[in-house]
Amino acid sequence: PAQVTSLTLDNQSVMENLEAGAVVGNLTTTGEDLSGSYTYTLASGTGDTDNSQFGISGSQLVTSSVFDFETANSYSVRIKTNDGNGHTFEKAFTISVDDEAESTDANILSFVLAEQAGDAVITNADHTVAIDVVFGTDITALTPAITISAEASISPLTGAAQDFTNAVVYTVTAEEGNMQDWTVTVTVAPNTASNILTFVLAEQTGDATINATDHTVAIGVPYGTDLTALTPTITVSEQATIDPTNEAAVDFSSAVVYTVTAGDGSTQEWTVTVTPAMNSATDILTFVLAEQIGDAVIDAENHTVSVTVATGTDATVLAPTITVSNQATISPASGAAQDFSAPVTYTVTAGNGATEEWAVTVTVEPAPLSSA
Repeated sequence: PAQVTSLTLDNQSVMENLEAGAVVGNLTTTGEDLSGSYTYTLASGTGDTDNSQFGISGSQLVTSSVFDFETANSYSVRIKTNDGNGHTFEKAFTISVDDEAESTDANILSFVLAEQAGDAVITNADHTVAIDVVFGTDITALTPAITISAEASISPLTGAAQDFTNAVVYTVTAEEGNMQDWTVTVTVAPNTASNILTFVLAEQTGDATINATDHTVAIGVPYGTDLTALTPTITVSEQATIDPTNEAAVDFSSAVVYTVTAGDGSTQEWTVTVTPAMNSATDILTFVLAEQIGDAVIDAENHTVSVTVATGTDATVLAPTITVSNQATISPASGAAQDFSAPVTYTVTAGNGATEEWAVTVTVEPAPLSSA
């Protein structure tokens, strides 16, 4: 009589980590006096423990799960064949899971911070990462982007904010499960700025003009200030130093070059110019006529000059010698002949452009009365 005598599976192992639907093997039915085609299904009975982990596709046994050797290294499945004419046969198979070679690499491949001043230095031998960030960076909450060996994991996670005030230890776990600690150190780079921020003199007439592009400082002081020993108070960029030093007495009779050294050692020269203000005085200091009798009377409050000349002097053509405040000019000019038969107005222009009018009166000494 017709009968099924055997059911075979040409492969009874599968590699771990394959996606569901992977083919395990091909099914073959043998028997006596059989006809028709064969249908294969999963069957209940002895050996069906892991039927849910598999499926049948045509005449192939396929997986319906992803297998992990470390979790389970073999499965039991029961399969039924049917020739369609009432002849069936069932058999249980043991499917072994092959252990895939897993990576033991637990390396940090890259470590990137948005604030970094240069590439991280990754030392595999010491399992360290060293990275500099720009001056002024707040390192208490930095968020690194980290890449690691394939299939590995890392803790703390990439993208997680960390406080790098002190070194941070990251643990990389390889695919195989071995772990490696990595020590990450973040260092704030020295300040590169070499600026003069403020420049103050006790004598100044206004704030200093600081030009960070041209690296110059210009400051004014009152007229008459002694420039030979001024003591400026100077502030510079954080971490920087300056030479000559802050509050050192300096001769500013000509421009002075200061050198600012930044925290990173770079230097910048600054040229400082101190300019006295122009004289605002508009005074007549002396007024002399060759013909005068006694000194001229100069009234600085009322801006008048009175002078007496000898009897018989022709007041219409007198040429005074006049001195005025430093930097000032006078009009009419000193030495220019003037008609003093009436008061003459002189205009004194100060060094700063201010003007003052002075009234000059010349009196001719009367002739003495003759005795009878």
